[in-house]
Amino acid sequence: MSILQRIRQKIINRQYLAGPHLREKMLQLRLTVDDIENAVLRGYIVYEIEEE
Repeated sequence: MSILQRIRQKIINRQYLAGPHLREKMLQLRLTVDDIENAVLRGYIVYEIEEE
């Protein structure tokens, strides 16, 4: 199972916490938890960046 699949499964099972940094960023960008969940569950990877 890929990392993305594991993250999606955690969202489906409600096995994650949104920390204070994420909450602050969401407020700044006017995003909701539903917005983030939908992006992860229904979105796709356009390209990957290799770590150095």
